[in-house]
Amino acid sequence: MTENENVFGTVFKVDPAPLGLTGFALTTFLLSFTNAGLIGSSGGTGMAIAFAFAYGGMAQLIAGQWEMRRGSQFGFVAFTSYGAFWLWFVFVEVAAHYGIITVTGQALGLSLIFWGILTLYLYVTAMRLNLALNLTFLFLWLAFFLLGAGAMTGSTILTHLGGYAGILTATFAIYTAFAIVTNSNHAGKIPLGPGFGAKKE
Repeated sequence: MTENENVFGTVFKVDPAPLGLTGFALTTFLLSFTNAGLIGSSGGTGMAIAFAFAYGGMAQLIAGQWEMRRGSQFGFVAFTSYGAFWLWFVFVEVAAHYGIITVTGQALGLSLIFWGILTLYLYVTAMRLNLALNLTFLFLWLAFFLLGAGAMTGSTILTHLGGYAGILTATFAIYTAFAIVTNSNHAGKIPLGPGFGAKKE
């Protein structure tokens, strides 16, 4: 084995999940605080757009491609999909602002519900991996459905509930990232919890 092969072999052993999870969590925190009505929509949405492009979007796309290189089907689909989601969010917000496209509540709500369906099918796998990811994806698909219903019906209550579900999603996502990074240097110190149906040793 050459020196270069050894270097790349070591690099590709690095887990990209914390990068993707952190980019997802911080962007979700910011937008969810806005959706929950905890911060003003004008400033909150603007900052969320910047986060969504730089960290939520690009960082997750990079993490997704790294997961593919490591042979993780779930990680590849999840991170690439949610990276694309944040870029979609940026495009919709910017294009609507400049009058390039018209966004109706029904169309936006249906789009969010479609993202919820994607999340629900990923949840079937996530729930079996560990408890932290189980809770992350549980509250994420709930957030998508609540936000979608809120957009379609014009219900502020549903949108606020979706925002709070998003805050819980981001909390569990950042905890998962923290645990993976910390455990990579201090093995087994931060628990992720057993996956659903996992056999107790």
